[in-house]
Amino acid sequence: MLMHIEEKYSNYKTLSNEKINEEDFKEKYPSFIFMYTFISEHGGKIFEKGMFQFFSFQNAFKWTKLISHEYFAEFKNQLFCFAITWQGCIIAVDKNNQSIHLFDPATCEYFALEDTSIKNFLQDEFIEIEDEIIYPEDFNNSLSYLKIENLNSEKSIGHKVSLFLAGEDSFENLEVIDTEVMWDLQIQIAEGINEIP
Repeated sequence: MLMHIEEKYSNYKTLSNEKINEEDFKEKYPSFIFMYTFISEHGGKIFEKGMFQFFSFQNAFKWTKLISHEYFAEFKNQLFCFAITWQGCIIAVDKNNQSIHLFDPATCEYFALEDTSIKNFLQDEFIEIEDEIIYPEDFNNSLSYLKIENLNSEKSIGHKVSLFLAGEDSFENLEVIDTEVMWDLQIQIAEGINEIP
C-alpha cells in the first residue's frame, strides 16, 4: 500500500509501535478493523525529517479521541485518525472506507476527499496532491528559516500569533510547538471567537 510513498519519501525514523491484539482493536474500534493491519505494519513511521508520519496504535487512539470525540464531536465514532503532517494536520478515514478527512489546526476546519479509500489515497492521491497535503517546499523552507534539521515526532510548526488573531501566514510568524498544545489553543480561540455576538 505504501510502495509509491516509500519510493518517493525517505523513512527518516520509526517510533515504537506497541502492538495490540486484533480482537482488542476490534472491540475498541469495530467499524475500523480494516485499519488494523495498516497500523500494525506502518504505525510509527516518520518520513522526510518529520514532514509526515503514520500513527502508532497509541497515537492513533489518542488523536481519534481528540479529533472525533472532542474537537469535532459531530464525527464521533465516524472517523479513525492514522496520520499527521508537519503543520499538525490530522488525516483520518471514515468508517466506510470511502472518504479521507484532513483537519487543519490553523483554521480549525477540515475538508474531505470523497469516494477515496485509504488504499487509493496512499497509492495515488497522496503523491498526486502532495502540495495540498504536506507542502514539501514549505516544509523545507520552514526548517531552514527556523534553523532546525528535523521535526520532533510530537511537535509541529505552527503560528506564533494565531491566524484567528490577525497573525500573518509568514515565516516570521512560525514556531515549533507541541502539537496537542497547539490544537487545544486553536480550538479554544476558535470557540471563543464563535461565541462573540
